[in-house]
Amino acid sequence: FLGLHGYNFYFCTYGKNTGNATINSYSKSKSFYKNFIITCKDILYSAFYSKISIHKNEIFEFDYENIIVTWSEKKQFKKDGSFNDNILNTNSQKIKKTLWFVIYMDREIPKKFNKNIVLLRPLKNKFFNILFLFKKFLSTIKEIIKSNSFNLHHFSSYSIFASLVDHQFKKFLHKDVKLIIMPYESQPFQNRIFLTAQEFSKTIKTLGYVHSPPEAMPTHVIRKKGDPKKIILNGLDQVFCYTKYLNWKKKDIQVLDSIRFKKSKKSFLNKIFLPIFLENEDKIFKSLNFLYTRKIIDLKNYEVRPHPHSKSRKESSNLIKKINNLSKLSHKFKKNKKMSIFIGATGAAIEHLERGNEAIHISFNPILEIYSNEFYPSIKATKINENIYRYKLLKKGRIIRLGKDKNN
Repeated sequence: FLGLHGYNFYFCTYGKNTGNATINSYSKSKSFYKNFIITCKDILYSAFYSKISIHKNEIFEFDYENIIVTWSEKKQFKKDGSFNDNILNTNSQKIKKTLWFVIYMDREIPKKFNKNIVLLRPLKNKFFNILFLFKKFLSTIKEIIKSNSFNLHHFSSYSIFASLVDHQFKKFLHKDVKLIIMPYESQPFQNRIFLTAQEFSKTIKTLGYVHSPPEAMPTHVIRKKGDPKKIILNGLDQVFCYTKYLNWKKKDIQVLDSIRFKKSKKSFLNKIFLPIFLENEDKIFKSLNFLYTRKIIDLKNYEVRPHPHSKSRKESSNLIKKINNLSKLSHKFKKNKKMSIFIGATGAAIEHLERGNEAIHISFNPILEIYSNEFYPSIKATKINENIYRYKLLKKGRIIRLGKDKNN
């Protein structure tokens, strides 16, 4: 994958999209049929973006030199019209001469928001507009013919979204803009924005803050067209992975303490963290049963935590009941260490390790989900069985340097 030229390549191991299907086909982790369905759903999802809209204050004119591109929900907005950015850990009023270009994740617009905030709402109503999809397909085909380069990622909903966001974003570029910052995930819309900014002015600096915990297989951040000139990482193990495997150069990377993950008394202990998608409830239960019957973990001491963004609450509740019934069985156990159990694709296990604990990871796609010492030298992974691993951190502070300050 090294040397990718298209901004729209997004080889994400944990989402369901065209890039994910490509990774699955390489790793042989899913059948052709399942990858085909993932790709089709991704492409068809573009039809929901026909109502994408921009919202800004009536009194909008003000001087700004910086643009921050981020996400927000309605609950993050305050009565004074500002909003608290949970990722960058700051308030929109605190940074002067800055426009906040916000991908707004709720449907109802806040009653009040400041003049330095622009909201882009992707989904007003989830309406499947087949005519819109057809028109976008035609314009994409024209773009492919013009550029003389074809890949299936052109038709991904991520790429379509990128073109729609970029169309709105470029309206807010002007000659005095000096810096564009965003919490960075290497999503196509982010790279498209950076590309547009560089085409507008070569003097604009572009900065991406990689805010998420390191992924086990971070193929989505392989260096490609539209990447920011500089990125911020939160640990030296990440720098090792980015420079050795992902084609980044050390001179383009700065390491800072995390502004999202803080040194605190936050407890992850004795929890079972369920994944956002419960693709195989039976396998999850069998794995937990294996750990329990082999006297590796005493489930009586554990609390089951559904994923906060899980859409399948009914499935979660059914699985929780089964786990709770299992924990009622009588076994004699040694006292558990500081431990929690993480299921599926997860970055939370890394935060847990950095807080001085150990972790057990249940995975049904170990090639893509299990953390390796090869990528992150500070992690020691011990295999329990084919899909269960135990993690220990050899040296704290090298994967995530936990932050100290309350604000960014």
